[in-house]
Amino acid sequence: DARIIVTPEDGIYGWVFTRETIYPYLEDIPDPQVNWIPCTEPERERLSCMASSSAIYVVANIGDKKPCNSSDPKKLVARYHKHNLFVTETQFDYPKEPEFVTFNTSFGKFGIFTCTDILFHDPAVVLVSKLQVDTVLFPTAWMNTLPLLSACQFHSAWAMGMGVNFLSANTHNSSLDMTV
Repeated sequence: DARIIVTPEDGIYGWVFTRETIYPYLEDIPDPQVNWIPCTEPERERLSCMASSSAIYVVANIGDKKPCNSSDPKKLVARYHKHNLFVTETQFDYPKEPEFVTFNTSFGKFGIFTCTDILFHDPAVVLVSKLQVDTVLFPTAWMNTLPLLSACQFHSAWAMGMGVNFLSANTHNSSLDMTV
């Protein structure tokens, strides 16, 4: 039985890169510390409700419309904002300082970062070396061409070198060389 599911970067709304085309898919994603229950709002996505009723964790890579101060820790356990954008993502906002997001479960301590964040000390190395996560959850849209190399080999080597489990989900788009 699956205990955790990771979706690819941009996997919910597809590989599109304009504010206008993804806006209908975005949500106000609250901070997990505030009392908010998404299952009570009929217009909301139901990923957290599905995860709760199935007793699994779901890492869903979706964008924020804006920062918001609301959430139920039993439903939303963590929220991460990508810090290191890829060159084609310059139209999107990102936090000025990297976030170091972790959460504990009965089966491990998890850390989250997205795609090109793996290429930088903050947040990738800090999560493993200082915050001592044992598993990294990694939504990505990784191209399998130089200079980024093959997703499987690069991500496997990174995880092996850092000594962590690595749960990665990559976007599949063969026209953009995203095949693994």
